[in-house]
Amino acid sequence: MIKGALNLVRVVSFSVVDKTFKRDLAAFTGINPTKSVSAVSVVKKIAMKFLSFALAIALVVSGSCTDHDINDNACAVSDPATDLPWLAAEIAELEQSSLARYLYVKQSRHKSESVFIFANCCPFCSSVYTVFNCAGERIGSIGEQEFPLELLSNGRTIWKADDSACAL
Repeated sequence: MIKGALNLVRVVSFSVVDKTFKRDLAAFTGINPTKSVSAVSVVKKIAMKFLSFALAIALVVSGSCTDHDINDNACAVSDPATDLPWLAAEIAELEQSSLARYLYVKQSRHKSESVFIFANCCPFCSSVYTVFNCAGERIGSIGEQEFPLELLSNGRTIWKADDSACAL
């Protein structure tokens, strides 16, 4: 692209531009081919087109969604831990537990839906990590074929105790 721009500057500078090239240049840059233009303005136009294209590609790539992306507006609420009554009640119970420092709740995406995973980092517990949907219905457990372990690792922590022992 840069080599092509330098060649373009050389061609425009020496005014050795045929009609086809002028037409193509006009279509690409928006510069009127009948007017006298400086090589610098042509290069600026091409550079702006290139930067606009690169920025558009970067936005598309950075905005691409995967099945594991977390929707910040999950279940049509801005803060599920406080705005979903069933989840707030469950978290209140977790906070009262003698094992609270080992407990946490993650939010993840599964089949384009938000799910909530109740998990722990308890070193002396034998545990099942339960998965709930937005309505508070138990829909499975991590480790079942339907809910792979990656669901937990790709989620975001929405609650853990202030004195949590979990390295999340």
